Amino acid sequence: MKNMITWQNNRYLLLGSGLVTAGFTFALFAWLMTNYVPFIVLGLACMIIGIVSLALNHTLKKVPFDASLLLIESSFDTINAIVEELSVTSKAMYLPRSVTDGPLRTLIPIQNDAFDSTLPEHLEQRLIVQFGKNPEDIGILLAAPGAALLEIDKIENYLSTELATALSSIIVGTFDLATAVDVQRDGSFIQIMIKNSTLSRGDEFSHSILGSPMASITATITAQALNQPISIDREEVQGKGHKITLQTKDA
Repeated sequence: MKNMITWQNNRYLLLGSGLVTAGFTFALFAWLMTNYVPFIVLGLACMIIGIVSLALNHTLKKVPFDASLLLIESSFDTINAIVEELSVTSKAMYLPRSVTDGPLRTLIPIQNDAFDSTLPEHLEQRLIVQFGKNPEDIGILLAAPGAALLEIDKIENYLSTELATALSSIIVGTFDLATAVDVQRDGSFIQIMIKNSTLSRGDEFSHSILGSPMASITATITAQALNQPISIDREEVQGKGHKITLQTKDA
């Protein structure tokens, strides 16, 4: 499966561009060919509506980038301090709401890898949780980095759509964190190419656990969209693209 979705969800942008172009063409044709005032006015009216739609695209669709980045970075700073203090080395598991019965969470195993354990259908809303049958299956349950951004009502609607649409609508259309998203799925692995990401990867220790900020956001969205626990398998930069490979797990 391959989906390339760039700006198709920016409905105001597409509508505005179409109306401005069609209105200008119609008004010009009416003026040159017929000089019929009502037709000219109709064309100009279409142009005005198109301009308003373009303005709405810039005012209603976007959440300020600086605010988004600040929330994401503050989440990583907090989690980085925790994982360094506990010397955690296992990769985080991003969980859907069906497992946590609440906000979007990430499970960070303290010793064992959560991907090799059988997760319960529901995890208690506690900081320290038992996620497997073995006594050492203990982990930290934290709010996923950037999860607060995904609590907006408009974002909730996107999370219930097909994965490629959800990723593009949120990452590209709403937060303007990239210019395009390309999704390919192969069994339990999902390869996601983020084009022209505005988030830096950095080299903090927490990134080996949580993934980079962009990978973390991508995994959080994917977990909820697919209603499955998700781990970040690997990341790599390819030119202006940021390739993120996720792996799904049955809860």
